[in-house]
Amino acid sequence: MISFKGKSKEYEEIVVKLGDLVITNRHLFTCLAELLNECNRLRKFDEETLELITEDKRDDVDVDESQLDLLITLIKDLYDLQDEETFGKRKGDLVEFITLKLGAINFETNSNLETALECEVFHNDDKIADNNEKKGKDIDVAIYDKTSLSQLENVMADLYECKADIDNFLYVVQGKTPPIKTKHYEKLKFLEDVRDYFQLSQKFFVSLVTPVSNVERAKEVLKLCNFHNIKVINKEHIEEVIEKLIHI
Repeated sequence: MISFKGKSKEYEEIVVKLGDLVITNRHLFTCLAELLNECNRLRKFDEETLELITEDKRDDVDVDESQLDLLITLIKDLYDLQDEETFGKRKGDLVEFITLKLGAINFETNSNLETALECEVFHNDDKIADNNEKKGKDIDVAIYDKTSLSQLENVMADLYECKADIDNFLYVVQGKTPPIKTKHYEKLKFLEDVRDYFQLSQKFFVSLVTPVSNVERAKEVLKLCNFHNIKVINKEHIEEVIEKLIHI
């Protein structure tokens, strides 16, 4: 029997309000994603950039002006911090919360789905991919079909590792082995090993989720590190999922 064991987690009010808003309209998410990419540090944020990104949406028939005004207010609150470390955590939590709300992206099922945060995966009582250098590692978000867990080859699950700034996470240092930060490499090795454990399943997926649009470099770095079973879900893919959710 496979089990997914997560932890309880509370998100900041600003994360919940902003996340709940943008999953109601892909255009709102687009504005947020573009702003997060343009102003990926506190010091880069200014209201002129925010206005430039959001202004052309005011003429869009699919965007309610009151929702756009609320988005602008919430984004200002998102950046209302004093230090980069706290902002980085808040930004990461926001991407994670949005991902949680998206549900299963890579597979479809008629069953009700379960979710787990900061999740560990077990086969009977044994944690999967739990050797020494991977001890204590978990997965940001797991979405799974609980009716599929009795047989390894039948497990249906989407496991998501959320990265607001994927290029920073996969930054390559020339001449270094491994070529990216060791801590990040070990996390990816853990994710790859979990995916390999479920290689018989056709509906078990491990993905990096990011609001970044251009992820070609990220995919190349994954190949460089010999990680071939980790998918990358980008801004456009998230927009498509939001559009589908709206029309369900």
